[in-house]
Amino acid sequence: MNRISILTGNYGSGKTEIALEMARRLAAKGRTALVDLDIVNPYFRSSTQRQALEALGVKVYAPNFAGTNLDLPSLPGEIIAVFEDPDVQVVFDVGGDATGAAALGRYHRYFEREGYELLYVVNACRPLSGTPEEIAGLLAQIEAKSQLKVSALINNTNLALETDADTLMAGQQEVEAVAQKLGLPIRCLAGMPQVLEALPQAVRQAYQGRLFAFSPVMRPDWLDE
Repeated sequence: MNRISILTGNYGSGKTEIALEMARRLAAKGRTALVDLDIVNPYFRSSTQRQALEALGVKVYAPNFAGTNLDLPSLPGEIIAVFEDPDVQVVFDVGGDATGAAALGRYHRYFEREGYELLYVVNACRPLSGTPEEIAGLLAQIEAKSQLKVSALINNTNLALETDADTLMAGQQEVEAVAQKLGLPIRCLAGMPQVLEALPQAVRQAYQGRLFAFSPVMRPDWLDE
């Protein structure tokens, strides 16, 4: 794993949930920072979990207007600090389309200097992600805007709380097709623990050590009513 990990993907891919879980796991091992570069979506930003993350020792960086009713593409200069400290593990949560990925371009030279892994999260149940061609097309746009290359794919196909193992496996067919088309590895299958536990035994064996379980925390208020 690289010191710097970047999570991107289409809206509703679940990249923010995965970024949060990655940061929590890394914090248990050492100094960790999470950079919220989602300058597009004001509602599902990882920085809304700042208090919980910082309680675990995760340093959180966010757009200057995150958490307010302003949604302007303003990025704090202090983000540069994460590139200068070789002893901190960093997770970037990036806006879910080509426009959001353009924020990465601002730091292109730092990523190239320090090294990185760019993980593209796929939810094949979302619009514009239902076919290998759509997934590959948006991935290419994000690469072009960010000036970075995707390192691996993550299958996080889901229907929120309605997700079951069949949902994830249906998405796996699409992700495998994209992986073959682009010559990319599949880093992991991600999902809620009960979903991963219900996967066929052959799949669990094939992805031993690459099943990424997380419990969603970015829940709309109405789900708790």
